[in-house]
Amino acid sequence: MIVQKINNTELIKDVEILFLVENSVYTSKLFAEHGLAIYLRGHFLNGKEFKVLFDTGQTGISLINNIKNLKVDLTNLDGIVFSHGHYDHTGGIKHFLESYNDNVKIYCHPEVFKKKYSVNNQKKRDIGLPFNRKLIESLGGIFKEITKPTQIVGGIFTTGEIERTNDFEKVPDRFKKLEDGELIQDDIIDDLALILNTPEGIILVTGCGHSGVVNTIHHSLKISNSNKVLGLFGGFHLIDANFSKVNTTIDNLKKIDIETIGACHCTGSFAASLLINEYVGQYRYCSTGVKLVFKF
Repeated sequence: MIVQKINNTELIKDVEILFLVENSVYTSKLFAEHGLAIYLRGHFLNGKEFKVLFDTGQTGISLINNIKNLKVDLTNLDGIVFSHGHYDHTGGIKHFLESYNDNVKIYCHPEVFKKKYSVNNQKKRDIGLPFNRKLIESLGGIFKEITKPTQIVGGIFTTGEIERTNDFEKVPDRFKKLEDGELIQDDIIDDLALILNTPEGIILVTGCGHSGVVNTIHHSLKISNSNKVLGLFGGFHLIDANFSKVNTTIDNLKKIDIETIGACHCTGSFAASLLINEYVGQYRYCSTGVKLVFKF
């Protein structure tokens, strides 16, 4: 893979990372569900404000309820980013567009629109985007299909397709996609993350991390010409990983300069508990309603 690098970005002065939807919740009046939606709001060094929504959760019910109860202003979004095409990251888009935004850009990989399945013991379950493209566009969604690192606004970029270089972060065989009428292995190449460029390093936000969280970090550092991860937050998809894979992942994470870390959603309680133990004083909980604030 030829990796395109990010150049000439505006650095971030401050950012609030708000977990609008996550699997768990510890705050009254907020709803949780199996899904993820993260709202990023802040300013660049030149004073310009940015607003980006990363994923939309599973149903839209939790998303809309939590937006209202947290009194979040989601007008004039710079864009929505789909981390990949699974239902628990894209399913809230219909309710969101109906409630809040017309003519908003939605950045995603072209494979987001593929029919996607999970197959276990010959039982097939649809796990793809729940709505067709025309419906979303009729509600004001403007799709921007991307495969390479792409600027959303200022110093906020997607990773594009993530370079996969290690041998331990493989996509499980149960993930399938429909291609030419046939179910084949889905390596989930539509998986992408969000990079925030700050004066002190990058902040990296993942959806499920199907490419592997270690692969994602190395790719992100490479394309951003950075050597430090100021923050790493999101899903790491270790929920179905065995003990060996979890340990190998953590061993490799410890080789990287990561200042703060918060794993949620599809990471799984076992992997999260080991990460908490490894990153004492550096770990941040990322349940529904949690807001992480960085100022530079």
